[in-house]
Amino acid sequence: MEEQTLLGIIWNAIQAIFHGLLHWITLLGQQLYLHFRRAIAFDMQRIRITPKEETALQARGETDADTMRYLVWRRSLLLITIPLTMCHVYWQIHSSFLFIDQLAGIWTTLGYVVEIIRLLSLIFLAVASVIAVLYWKNFRASTRWLWCGLLLAFLFPILQVAIPTQFAVDWDHLSQEAKQQLKKIAEEKLKEIADSAQVPIEEVIQKGEKRVEGFMKIVRRLVDIAGALLYLVLLLPAICAIFTGVLRACLRIKTLLPESITPGWYLLSVIPLYLLSLLVVFVITSIVFRERQLVLSLALFLVAPLLHLLNIGSLIRPWKAPSRRVVTKIITGVAVTLNLAALVLFFHYIARVQFHMEGKLLSLFGWTTESAMMEYWDLLLWMIDYVGRSLLITVAVADLLLRATIVLWNQAATAKEAGQSDFSEKMLHLGKSFV
Repeated sequence: MEEQTLLGIIWNAIQAIFHGLLHWITLLGQQLYLHFRRAIAFDMQRIRITPKEETALQARGETDADTMRYLVWRRSLLLITIPLTMCHVYWQIHSSFLFIDQLAGIWTTLGYVVEIIRLLSLIFLAVASVIAVLYWKNFRASTRWLWCGLLLAFLFPILQVAIPTQFAVDWDHLSQEAKQQLKKIAEEKLKEIADSAQVPIEEVIQKGEKRVEGFMKIVRRLVDIAGALLYLVLLLPAICAIFTGVLRACLRIKTLLPESITPGWYLLSVIPLYLLSLLVVFVITSIVFRERQLVLSLALFLVAPLLHLLNIGSLIRPWKAPSRRVVTKIITGVAVTLNLAALVLFFHYIARVQFHMEGKLLSLFGWTTESAMMEYWDLLLWMIDYVGRSLLITVAVADLLLRATIVLWNQAATAKEAGQSDFSEKMLHLGKSFV
């Protein structure tokens, strides 16, 4: 009887743990689905606010529906960026220590310091994102932390590029290492050359040392080029994320405040810069590689933002008819589809690129480093970095656009209350000429 009672207690405990775990997983899945829906939502007027969030915001005095929609939307985006940023930070720390370990001894003190500061800036971005989420109900504090993290994480890599590679590499150590390796390789060859040419061995060694010096100059140039390419790879996700983040932020603020014209004009100023940067890449790539698939993928990247320029007349004016919102949503969907098609074509192309190195046929990307220059995991982590930075920039630029819209509206209201003035007269004349 006691054994049956004990077994019943154990069975009930197992059932309670199972049901509790299942309930927790269900709640987690619902939260993930909610935040993901908000992140990909086009129309911010349809953002759903949970009762718990509404109660928390009302406790802070927020009663406006649009204000609450915006705060819960930015909270969802920041929550999604936290695991992405953490994953990127771990990848950067792991890659940095692995890289330093493989090339130990060739770095100067400045090189170590610069790399440590770069990693600390990424860690600070992750910490700032977490703090921005914790203060999601306090817009000013959350925005302040987010901008501090973004500025530090984006500006420091740009400053790092300004430091020449030669200052970060110990050339004396590298030269000694190269000379020792070349000496071992050339010992037998020098003796054969001296015997066959009937030249004293000392003269051959002297000429060999001069060739080593010339070879080291070439190595320095190659290291500088490799450092520049490495910095380009590190900056590429940030550069690409800026334009996509700004584009997404402008469209979201326009759907939240359809009467505002600030997002449309901001979008009009950014898209030409985005197209110009893509055009430079497109021209260089089409001349160097001459691959139809690669050129087609870059052409799709160019066409996608052009679609928004076709709709710019609607974006720079207040939305009064619901059809304008529908047209903008359709154009955005087509642009996203073109970008996805371009990504598929681009990744398919780089996955099948092959070249010879050290007598081996290597691919640009592969599952192991023995058969490829980079693994597919590196590509996945690069995409994680891009998506995380893009979402962070979306939130930061949306905050900036929202505040700019409010400031402009307050200025217009103040000018209207002040009545006729020199500034209002000037704006009226400018409006007749330019608008």
